[in-house]
Parts: sequence; structure tokens; C-alpha cells
Amino acid sequence: MNKPKVSVIMALYNAEKYLKESIVSVLEQSMKDFELIMVDDCSTDNSLKTAKEMATKDKRIKIIRNKENQGALCRNNGIKIAKGRYIAIFDSDDICMKDRLKIQSEYLDKHQDIFLVAGSFQYVDESGKYLGREIIDYDYRKVASRLVAHNMIHNPTVMFRNDGKTYYREKMKISEDRDLWFILLSRGMKMVVLPNFMIKYRIHTSSVTLDKFKKQKLFSDKAIEWYYERKKFGRDSYDSFNPNAILSLKDTKIDTGEFLKKQKIMFLSFEDKSRFRKALYDYWRNNGLKKWKRLPLVYVSSFIPKTIIDNHKKFKKWFKYYLMKQRMQ
Repeated sequence: MNKPKVSVIMALYNAEKYLKESIVSVLEQSMKDFELIMVDDCSTDNSLKTAKEMATKDKRIKIIRNKENQGALCRNNGIKIAKGRYIAIFDSDDICMKDRLKIQSEYLDKHQDIFLVAGSFQYVDESGKYLGREIIDYDYRKVASRLVAHNMIHNPTVMFRNDGKTYYREKMKISEDRDLWFILLSRGMKMVVLPNFMIKYRIHTSSVTLDKFKKQKLFSDKAIEWYYERKKFGRDSYDSFNPNAILSLKDTKIDTGEFLKKQKIMFLSFEDKSRFRKALYDYWRNNGLKKWKRLPLVYVSSFIPKTIIDNHKKFKKWFKYYLMKQRMQ
């Protein structure tokens, strides 16, 4: 039996509401030479049932059922059995653009020096309605020089070469993807981000992870710290790392419904500044400033060119990690 060109790895956990649409978006790819490996992480809804029903209709689908919940790291179980020349990561609530696999696999075919290719994406809401977009266009030099200050590689858009040794590290329960990008950077692997839209990234209540923001930041900082350790010593202190020190921290609970309401307003800033300011005004008129104390600042900043704001944010991040790098030297 011929090996597929691409192995699509889809981790799923209680994704029943969006799963069928996500699977169909993969099966209807313009490039047909792929396998879809679905890793069910002990779902308690009908996700596994839906996956099995779809598998009976298409032999390209393979299903793995985890014995215990592993979180995002369960993708490794799919990567281990992947037979494709390339591995594509995809989430069970997103929508794959029709030419995604074709564009990325052909890019890797033509650019043998590139190990990983990621892409741009659109934001959609629970019903699939367009909210905004993130267009990123970074060659491997820009990725290498700016990855510390800016994580431009969006995990569900990546495709990389199946070299049998590229996995997410087990202790990185959060920010495991960013840790992997730094490991690839340490290995001298070249990574690029294309301006092509690869997926529609769905924003919904279950996708909101702000309650883990503090933990995510601490894990991300640890990944950066290890990156500088490897640059200086040729190894890092991962083996002595205890993730429970971070995981045991108390989560900051948020009102996810209120967050999504604000997020949808913020997406307007990418598309139409006039509508964005009107939406801010309407929110203030209906809710006051108690629920969004920074609203006046957001309103004023909408008149500042986006490039200035983006550069200011990037400089703050760069300066923070510059100080971290200095401490490592």
C-alpha cells in the first residue's frame, strides 16, 4: 500500500458541536493524497461516535482512543503512527481551507531547505460567521529573528516534515507548541509563515483560554529560557523542570461570554475603524465602564496607526526577552 503524502493530525475532546464540519473540511481538500488521524482524548460527548461514523464512509480516516486524558500532548500519539511524508496539525473545531494541504505540501516539495510551513487564518464565530483575519508573511530569517518577541506560528496551521523525531515535549502542558518551535530553531530548522489563509479559526466559549493566561505565559517564558540555555550551553534544564509548580497556581476565572463579546468588537478594528468605534460607543452606552475599564484607552488608540501600536508591543516584548538573554550570559 502506498504511503500518503500528508498525515493530518486532529486531536479532539468534546468537540461534538463542530466536529463534523471540521472533518468534512479535511475530506474535501483539493489535494486528496492524505490520511486523517483523529486522536480522541477521552471525550465524554458524542465526538468519538461522530468520528467513527465518518470513518465508515472514508478509509483515509484512522482513529486512536486515549486511555486517559492527555490534553494537547495527545497529538504525539497521532504523529507516532503517521505514515505521511508531511504532518499537518489541525484542530477539531476549526475549518480547513480547501487548498491548504495542496499549498503547503507543494511549498515543502519546492523548498527542500524548509522544515516547517505555517500560514495565515481567518477568525469565525460559533456559527462560522467571519469576524476578522490574521495575515502573516514571514520568511525563515524573520521567523528566526523575531520568534522570541512574537509567536507568529499558529499551531493549527502548521505542516512539517515527518522526520520521526519531532514531538511536543511531555512536561509542557501549556505552550507546548511554542516550545517545539524553539527546539526546531535550536536544531537549525528553517520555518516560514505564508500569507495564504490555511484555516478558519473558530472563536467560541470553549476556545477561550484566558483563565489559563498566567500559566500560559509562565510556560512560554520557560520555553524561551530553555532556548537561551541551549544557545549558551548546548542543552537545557528541561529534565529538572517540575510543571506542577506552575500548574498548581490558581486560575484567574473570567466571564467567557463577556470576553467573547469584547473580542468580537476588537475584531472590527482590523476591518472597519468607524464600525469599531461605534461598537465601542454602543458597549459603553449599554454597560458603562465597569465591565471594560480600558475602553476609553482602546477608543483613543483606534486613531493611532496600527503599525505604531504593533511596533510598540513588539519592542516591549523584545526588551523583556533581551533582559532575559542578558541574565543567561
